[in-house]
Amino acid sequence: MKLILTVVLIGLSSLFAQQESLKLPHKRPSNFEFEYKTYGGMYNFRSELKISKDSCSYSQIDQNVKTYKKFALSDEELDKFYQLLKENKFDNIDADLKKAAKPKTTVINDGGKVAAMSVLWDKKEIGHSEDLDYRSDSEKDEWKKNWDNIVNAVYLIIANHTNIGQK
Repeated sequence: MKLILTVVLIGLSSLFAQQESLKLPHKRPSNFEFEYKTYGGMYNFRSELKISKDSCSYSQIDQNVKTYKKFALSDEELDKFYQLLKENKFDNIDADLKKAAKPKTTVINDGGKVAAMSVLWDKKEIGHSEDLDYRSDSEKDEWKKNWDNIVNAVYLIIANHTNIGQK
């Protein structure tokens, strides 16, 4: 009995330590990266935004028309975006309505529209995905508000730094 209790306690402490390691650092890490991807499902559309200190890029495929744009964000813009991630509790968002963040982005595309975003730093990754065709109307789901705030900021970055149309 004591052995089982010890194993359970070790497992729980390991789980809490792992969850703690998946919290975003207080300040933006120097090797911070952010990715946001959308998939159009049956509609032939895909977009991808990558943000890092050294470079940023946005690519889009819309009905087999490929567009690509590289740009840079200033340290001030990166810090502002990172702060927005922190304020919107990126490390707690989970589209599956679970409380703990997943260590990897998982996208299951059943033919519908899907969006996925992830933050990477120091060989760590926090990622989330959402089926855009299924959205609850519940106003009490804070993660949805946080997700939407981040997506709105992503589209603002794209609009301010590219000439590529949005879907």
